[in-house]
Amino acid sequence: MSLSRLLAVAAADLRARLRRPATLVFLALLLAAASTTFPDPSSGRGILSIGGRRAVYTSAALAVATAGLLPFLLGLFGFYAVSNAIALDRRSGAGPLFGATPVTNGEYLLGKLLGNVSLLSVVTLSFSAVVMAVQVVHGEAPLEPIVFLAHLLVVALPALLAVASFALLFECVPFLAGRFGDVAFFFVWVVTLSMPVLFGDPDKGLYPAYAAALDWNGLGFLITEIQRVTGSGSMTIGWGPGTGQQGTPVVFPGFGFSPGMLGKRALAFLPPLALLPFALLAFDRFDPARRLASASTKASLLARISRLFRPAAARLLAIAVPAEGSAGAPGLASAVLTDLLVTLRLRPFLVVGIPAAAIVALLVPAATASSLLAVAFVLLALLLADIGTREEQTGLARVFAASPGAGGRVAAVKLLSTLATALLLLVPFAAKASVAHGLALPAAVAGALFAASLAVALGQATGSAKPFVGLLLALWYVAVNDKGRTPALDLAGFSGAATAGSIAGWLAVALLLATGALLLERVRLSRA
Repeated sequence: MSLSRLLAVAAADLRARLRRPATLVFLALLLAAASTTFPDPSSGRGILSIGGRRAVYTSAALAVATAGLLPFLLGLFGFYAVSNAIALDRRSGAGPLFGATPVTNGEYLLGKLLGNVSLLSVVTLSFSAVVMAVQVVHGEAPLEPIVFLAHLLVVALPALLAVASFALLFECVPFLAGRFGDVAFFFVWVVTLSMPVLFGDPDKGLYPAYAAALDWNGLGFLITEIQRVTGSGSMTIGWGPGTGQQGTPVVFPGFGFSPGMLGKRALAFLPPLALLPFALLAFDRFDPARRLASASTKASLLARISRLFRPAAARLLAIAVPAEGSAGAPGLASAVLTDLLVTLRLRPFLVVGIPAAAIVALLVPAATASSLLAVAFVLLALLLADIGTREEQTGLARVFAASPGAGGRVAAVKLLSTLATALLLLVPFAAKASVAHGLALPAAVAGALFAASLAVALGQATGSAKPFVGLLLALWYVAVNDKGRTPALDLAGFSGAATAGSIAGWLAVALLLATGALLLERVRLSRA
């Protein structure tokens, strides 16, 4: 194995990633979050609470709080930021060139892994720099950069490697390389969050070696170490209670960094490393023969599914759109209908599923309809993600932009067709759920508009569907786990907590996103 070739692959990958709009948008969002997430301690609130008391903003405390956010910032969003390394080479034509060079599969994949880790490291260090600046601004304790980085990296390094390894594996395995893999990883991530609790009890200091090995996110490690250092297993990362409610702030002394502690944390490197041989076995080295064999196997499965749904879908579409083949005046409505029909024909199961959902919604109780509404909303991550970038990915963007009715207003067409798709899926369950919660239907409409605007805006800004998938799934996860306690988080009415104010808020966000998508298209047209 040549180290120089491996490093060359990694360097080329990192340079290409840093130039992509999706990376810049991801980095900008994280830096904005870093500058606004940490509340002013003079307000009596803090980002880290230990034993119900706010922790003073020392470098160790802020590093632990930052490390506690890593499972969300890196474990979830980081995956969608880096899980396209091989796909970019395949689309750009660089992949077959690599396949014809002396670069071995191991060198190429390790280079891509190192590129993934490097990009995530850049993001982590940039986020850390903003957090350290926040500490200086608040001035509650002196800045100790070495202490900050030591506490952060002991948690972050296994997380960085794990996210990079999962992204590489999912790209190499054919059935995980697409949108299904993007959604599947979200549920893998959810399961890994509970690993320390399933195999131990961090609150009581029970953190066996096998639990430590599976805790690549680091939450169990943080809880265990805080319990060991402070004697309290109660830790809250977020907008914790104020000093007036729970006494004077507590000074977090920091970790001891004993060999035993570092050794146990190092166990979390093992599972990510174990993924690499599977990625190597599944990698096709851009070989057309292996690619076609994989595609034919996949196509045969899709053909069976299509044989089940396509005839019924065609009949339903013929009934619903009887004048599809007749000539009509070209315009925005015609372009939207055409794009919607393309979406439905590409997903015949959706055509059959919509009337089936309406029938199920009529038969089930309102409470069950609310649960099904939550399931339908998460399916939007699969159904809406590619609509805004479909023509870009297939090379038909200019053809679509020149079609009657869509010229100069592709973003508007995509917004309306994406909204129509979302409404077709959500409205049946929302209408039934509104029997128990009167605002479920308007909340679902607001959620559909938000999801459609988010899909198109992020697609326009980044050229990728992955940011939308990651952000929508994260919002859904937060909303479901909130269990209706916070009305503002009930973004589609499935928690039964939506209010007129929360609906208006999501509508406002959706309109801002839609306006941004339209303005971005206008700017691009003016530069063309």
